[in-house]
Amino acid sequence: FAARVEKIMLRLLGIRQAHIAAVDATGFELESKSFYFRKRQDSERLWKTRRYLKLSIAVDTQKQLILTCKIRRKLRHDTMDFKQLLEELDIDYVVADKGYDSWKNRQFVINKLHALPVIPVRQHTHFYGYLRGATKIDGSNYHERSKVETVFSVIKRKYGSVIRARSFATQKVEVISKLIAYNIDRTVNYLLVLIRGLHQS
Repeated sequence: FAARVEKIMLRLLGIRQAHIAAVDATGFELESKSFYFRKRQDSERLWKTRRYLKLSIAVDTQKQLILTCKIRRKLRHDTMDFKQLLEELDIDYVVADKGYDSWKNRQFVINKLHALPVIPVRQHTHFYGYLRGATKIDGSNYHERSKVETVFSVIKRKYGSVIRARSFATQKVEVISKLIAYNIDRTVNYLLVLIRGLHQS
């Protein structure tokens, strides 16, 4: 049942077009007590019981809406979900931090998505690689990456950073529910801003 619900709920995150998509990942705690409470209570016990569910998302940086998501049972390297998050999107730019820096990721964005990868090269500062030949990729919109961190912050503050479901299937449903609630709230606020702008004009 949880698996069927998950598929239906994922359809609600059905936005597939954006000018700039930002990609990042975060963790949700799998404990009934908050991280901060357990840290104060017993620092040694914290090290033994701290467990996470990993969430990776792609965000429309203009509207700050979640486009796609990938949930994993354990912490894994960020690049594992990079292609899956982006493969169905119609976008012009992809912004991500150095954790997503790889030749394969860059080629995927350029050749498959026909977009520009704005991803810093690990060994350099303010250098985002080459497009073709000696043409450097302009990183002037790299600051848009901070929008995905803002989305994570809002979700955890409003809907909680702790996952209380027991099985992995129900944990995924709980996380997706938070994402849908965030998108609905954000869409309503975005429409209200547009309506106010129309009235003022």
